[in-house]
Amino acid sequence: MYLALVIAAMIRLVGGARSEPARVAIAAAFVALVFHTLLYADFLEDPVTWALLAVGTALAAASSSRPRARAARVRQPASPLGP
Repeated sequence: MYLALVIAAMIRLVGGARSEPARVAIAAAFVALVFHTLLYADFLEDPVTWALLAVGTALAAASSSRPRARAARVRQPASPLGP
């Protein structure tokens, strides 16, 4: 169960984060936290874990909704007389 949570969190936070600096920072902080918590057993009880997951998920949700919003916009046809 623990390994499944860590893998799912990594996929959620790292997937598609290359183009957004804020998401890269959150993913890097989460990876560092996972590495650090290999030395102690309080990973699931650490509030930083849940804060990073929440912020990373919110950023991922916001970035995944942007392409849909852009695609939903109706393009205005160009005027034959110019701008």
